[in-house]
Amino acid sequence: VFSMFYGETIVTKTIDYQASFLILNGTAVILNIGNEHLFVINFMHRQNRTRILRQFFWLSALFFLGMMLLLVYFYKNLSVSLLHEHERDAQDISEIGMGVIRYFHRLQIVGDLSEAEAKRLAAEALENATYVKNGYYWINLGNGNLYMQPHTPERVGVNQIDWTDVKGKPIFQEFIRVAKQGGGWVEYHWPKPHGTTEFRKVSYVDYFAPWNWILGTGKYLDDIRQETGDVLSRASTIALVLLCIFIAFSIFFARQLINQLNQLAIHDSLTGLYRRQFLIDSIPTILKQQNRNKNRLMAIVFMDIDHFKRVNDRYGHMAGDKVLSTIAKEIMEHSRPDDLCIRYGGEEFVVVGLFDGESAIMQFAERLRSFTPSVVFKQAHESFSVTLSAGVAIFRAGEESFDEALKRADGHLYQAKEAGRDRVVM
Repeated sequence: VFSMFYGETIVTKTIDYQASFLILNGTAVILNIGNEHLFVINFMHRQNRTRILRQFFWLSALFFLGMMLLLVYFYKNLSVSLLHEHERDAQDISEIGMGVIRYFHRLQIVGDLSEAEAKRLAAEALENATYVKNGYYWINLGNGNLYMQPHTPERVGVNQIDWTDVKGKPIFQEFIRVAKQGGGWVEYHWPKPHGTTEFRKVSYVDYFAPWNWILGTGKYLDDIRQETGDVLSRASTIALVLLCIFIAFSIFFARQLINQLNQLAIHDSLTGLYRRQFLIDSIPTILKQQNRNKNRLMAIVFMDIDHFKRVNDRYGHMAGDKVLSTIAKEIMEHSRPDDLCIRYGGEEFVVVGLFDGESAIMQFAERLRSFTPSVVFKQAHESFSVTLSAGVAIFRAGEESFDEALKRADGHLYQAKEAGRDRVVM
């Protein structure tokens, strides 16, 4: 309860109701709570005033206790949420690593690099890519040979297929099995960098078939627990201070913060489009929508800004951000209200929607592509424009998963790039 005393006037506000006291002619106070009760109280005697204030003190104490219990419950759930967040981070970092591998593989495909050069450069890039505490990538081949491991170079080139951790788990066999089944989590024991003692670790592994590579990255569970404890300790201290100072406004601010966090969780901060994770989370809803509209075609339009790296290199990243936000805005304006518009990553965008036929899909994709060259950007007294390439896939319900359709759209995008860019392939 937050109370303000102005002479003989006491104004008290809580989250659930509002109460007001006003001295009338120096003899009486009218108390109105939630428009449900009306009291007339004589405030001539100090003991009456004290009794009322004591009642509000106990009300405040009860409210404070309730908030403390709520905080305890919140912290327990927060610890679990932080653990899941670390797992999602590791999976996202694995996706970044796979993107590096795919980049060098594309250079191999177009003939800019030999296969050996592409593999070497990709491995070197990932070997030097460390993150946070004890975070790193490693690569092993599909036969169990360790191809790259930045902290145990003595094992590189050695077949680890039969190697087991301290619990007797053949972890490289598990890596290969999980990765080739589409990627996933493996829990095992492994030494920390510059150490020999094995600690529990959970890693996300994925498979790159063209090179027969298994890419893995993960985090040690005791590091996660320590980080979670530090976060909870700092958060609890701050929360208690804020609770004591702003208890009357805590729920209001919490609602505002939750709304903002929800928006940040599903929207990309630069473009305002939905994030890729939102698309992943929305797949069940998308499938239900397809089932309800079986007479319509669900299409995935996978787009990429052509030569976007040249924009960053020539005009700077601020200009690149301007291009991304502007193109995203144009995609939204040229899409329909029910279309799901996603910033998939970097300069890649995805639009998912229902259409009456293949011609309508192609017209829609061409509309998205054709508006782009007309958008003019100005940077340092110089004007430029960009183009879009797009790959389109029609989701075949019952014959494939949504992820498989998404990969087909990505493949068609690659074909559009190979065919000269600034075009749509369906």
